Amino acid sequence: AYGRDVGDRLLGALAQRLSQIADARHPGVAVRLLSRLAAAEFGLALAGEINRSDADALARLLVEGFERPFAVDDRLIHLAGRAGIVAATAVPGADADALIHRAGVALASARTREPGAVAWFETDPAGDPLTRLADLESDLHGAMANDGISILYQPQMTLPGGAITGVEALVRWDHPRHGRLSAAVLLATAASAELAVQLGTHVRGRAIAAAAAWTGPLAGLKISVNVTAADLADPHFVDTLAGQLVAAGLPPSRLVLEVTEDALIGDLDAVAALLDVVRRDGVTVALDDFGTGYSSLARLVRLPVDVIKLDRALTLALSGTERERILVESIVSTMRRLGLMVIAEGVEDAVQLASVRAAGCDGVQGYCVAPPMDA
Repeated sequence: AYGRDVGDRLLGALAQRLSQIADARHPGVAVRLLSRLAAAEFGLALAGEINRSDADALARLLVEGFERPFAVDDRLIHLAGRAGIVAATAVPGADADALIHRAGVALASARTREPGAVAWFETDPAGDPLTRLADLESDLHGAMANDGISILYQPQMTLPGGAITGVEALVRWDHPRHGRLSAAVLLATAASAELAVQLGTHVRGRAIAAAAAWTGPLAGLKISVNVTAADLADPHFVDTLAGQLVAAGLPPSRLVLEVTEDALIGDLDAVAALLDVVRRDGVTVALDDFGTGYSSLARLVRLPVDVIKLDRALTLALSGTERERILVESIVSTMRRLGLMVIAEGVEDAVQLASVRAAGCDGVQGYCVAPPMDA
């Protein structure tokens, strides 16, 4: 954002701060070697009789070093750090390259967790996870070309009437060796293989074509498809989506785009402008997983959305304590006063169904209605 020169000086400031932490005296550590491995990755090698708890404590000191912002010119820049650790004793006979590789495996695990996370390398009976990920990335190309990606549909029911008016398209990966893999594994593989945009385009195109071909009782159902931050950053997103609707012959009024909250972290005005374009064409826009951390009323006022989908955590809170129930009921009431439709996700039993009905939700989705299923 601020240019290469600022980035370089930021890395220098970071190296200096990490050096001060690494050079402090720690029990049993005879030798320390701090180096920059790549981009924004640093490595610290320790030799001596250091135990697991001391190594863990040192790693946590290193990631805590990110908590204070870095001053570069007149800017304060905030960073977050994560750490991966491998003990040489966990990999007998390993050379330096093998240890660094396994530390990278641990770091990859830490990157799936919260800022400040520290992860240790653990031997995986299924084999090297980085090698497995590389294999999955290669396999994903073939799966997209040969219909190896399955699309299931989870019904959405209106309240209080109980009519099924729409479905959400959900993806699964039918892998020839590993069996059916979850959407989380599929999306993580697509992101690491830089196939996220292609996968999103592929899935939306198939779901739109399938819904357009439905007849009988399925003919009028709305089809909801997920949209990620990578999709919204694609300059061809709107044109590609419009082309898919025309090619399939699906009326835009039957399509719902479900935008996740993390897709809104970047340029909110640009996202709002893009969503406004698709809404003018008749497509419905839903804010998915509402309540997971980023949304605020100020954001909602600026976003052109039609539907709010309550995250499962808020759905559960409706049948929780009185304070939780009052809070979520207030959110539902506010959303409806703003003219937004509210759908509760993750409803699994009759108690939860009764609670979302009492809260005034307009619709419900979850195993209490139906699991994801084929057409």
